[in-house]
Amino acid sequence: MKKNQGPTPTSVASHNNRQQAFSLIELLVVIAIIAVLAAILTPAISSVRTHVYISTTANNLRNLQTANQMYAQDNRGVYLTSKQPVFEDGRWKIDSNSHWVTYKPFTQFLDAPEPGWKSHEYLHAARTGDPDAARSTYGKSSIGLNTTGPNNTSHHGNAQSVHENAPTIHNVRNPSKAMAFADAVDYQVSSTRATLYISEEKGPYGKMAIAYRYKGKATVVYYDGSIGRVAMEDITPKDAHEDFWVAMQP
Repeated sequence: MKKNQGPTPTSVASHNNRQQAFSLIELLVVIAIIAVLAAILTPAISSVRTHVYISTTANNLRNLQTANQMYAQDNRGVYLTSKQPVFEDGRWKIDSNSHWVTYKPFTQFLDAPEPGWKSHEYLHAARTGDPDAARSTYGKSSIGLNTTGPNNTSHHGNAQSVHENAPTIHNVRNPSKAMAFADAVDYQVSSTRATLYISEEKGPYGKMAIAYRYKGKATVVYYDGSIGRVAMEDITPKDAHEDFWVAMQP
């Protein structure tokens, strides 16, 4: 009777080679699957990032204008301006240290009583929702207050004229068309800087520039609290778009 002597060295080597060949095929299949998944998921991830930007920015803008409306009710009807006109001792005056992002009478309505200019102190609601730009703050990515024309009270010398030229609950001529805040590269925006922004990669853009971050459009909030998106050609030149840039009645 012939004894079974087990696999020969040659047969073992041949079996190992077949195992190695099969493992290589498996590896190639896995690589192919990963490549297909990456091709499918990359647009989806980009879409999620865009959705996060849109929703976060819109939510921050809406919160800012709600706080602005509450602030105005507490400030004799006067909305935020570049420097705040305040009524003290029977007269109006400008508070020289009243930049809106650090102005406590305003930020209290956003549950942010102690904001500052440093990155970790910067008013959360004033940050853009853009996932790339949001890594920085002032001077690069911030929601900006509209300080065009009479909204910019810092140049008024007479305290009474500050009050008379500031936007108020009663003198905003078209709250659904007049822009209060916008996605920007600074904490203020102005019509004179409306054409400076090109893209996130093309900075710096200069102060007070509105940012057209979403498909060539900027996300804005109007005085009535509604959200909109505008392209550069929709809001420039200023003289043709007074309703957007200048809130007060003529």
